[in-house]
Amino acid sequence: RKRQAWCSAMGGAMRRLLILLALLHVASSSRAKFEAEEAGKVFEGEVVELTASSIDEQLATGTWLLMFYAPWCGHCRRMEPVYEEVATELKGTGVRAARLDGSKYQATAMRFGVAGYPSMFLVHEKEVRKYTNSRQKEYLMAYASEGWKKQEPSYSPLFSPLGTLGVMLGYFFDSLEQMQLQYDHVREWSGFGHPVLLVCLSLFTVLLGSVFGVVLSTMTSLIFSGKAKTTKKD
Repeated sequence: RKRQAWCSAMGGAMRRLLILLALLHVASSSRAKFEAEEAGKVFEGEVVELTASSIDEQLATGTWLLMFYAPWCGHCRRMEPVYEEVATELKGTGVRAARLDGSKYQATAMRFGVAGYPSMFLVHEKEVRKYTNSRQKEYLMAYASEGWKKQEPSYSPLFSPLGTLGVMLGYFFDSLEQMQLQYDHVREWSGFGHPVLLVCLSLFTVLLGSVFGVVLSTMTSLIFSGKAKTTKKD
């Protein structure tokens, strides 16, 4: 009876886990769709709002003044009107202003080595320069107009946040972040503690691997048996 009860409980837990994983997949797809819709929109004047899915394509060409911010950051809120004025005055100069919520897209912020908010960069043809001077309007305008040309890129081409390695690291950080978020959602929804949830996930992984193994071995057997029959006929 105890064994039956345990098996029944585990079966119920697995069913709940499968349903939740399906829901998380739908939620993840909805988030990607939302990001795609939001990508490149202009908010508050001339400042372009970037997302994790749009930043690489958006900054691939041209010259961009980029600010990483966080909604809860007091310095960022105080800088907003200044940054809007800078973006407006830069219009027509070939330099555009953009911002990205680093607290929401943490993996992207990690790619750029953001340690605090606001953090400013100038991106020219994928070359990234970190801005560390005053946040006053006249300093930002001088830097965005001509000053950045006197500064060497802050990263080598190999380690640039927008280079091949930087993009790969971005995918890696984003995958870790998504795995952590999904694990937290599963734990919150199921009410399981870490040990029980890890056991359930392990069982699910074993079950999925077993199913994949059976399908693969069946396909292999069918392919080789077909070849064997063909050889015998010849």
